[in-house]
Amino acid sequence: MNKVILNLGGQEREGHLGLGFLGRVEDKENMSINELFESFQKKPLSILPTLMYHSLAYAEERKGNELGFTKYDIIDWIDQDGGLSSQETIKFSNTFAESITYKMDKEAEGLGKRRKPRASK
Repeated sequence: MNKVILNLGGQEREGHLGLGFLGRVEDKENMSINELFESFQKKPLSILPTLMYHSLAYAEERKGNELGFTKYDIIDWIDQDGGLSSQETIKFSNTFAESITYKMDKEAEGLGKRRKPRASK
């Protein structure tokens, strides 16, 4: 599982970037994975705070915690930290991009490979 630790809102917060996070974005934002990737490339101003929110929210939900922040809090924290060029936003963006690239590379490695036949019982 890919994780990122961000210092936002005066505290360290853990974010998750795995399948659960991506599923949460799909469900809550009503967007396909292709739309998500396209938005990440074409509309970083609107999608990055949204992705950060869902990453942090998913981590809190996994721990059974109530969310102590909103998407608007995330936007305010990003602005207070220096905007999209802030260290924490860049860290999240890079970690997200690396996690997606890694997943895509691993999936591509398996394409075209023959599976071993199952053993008979």
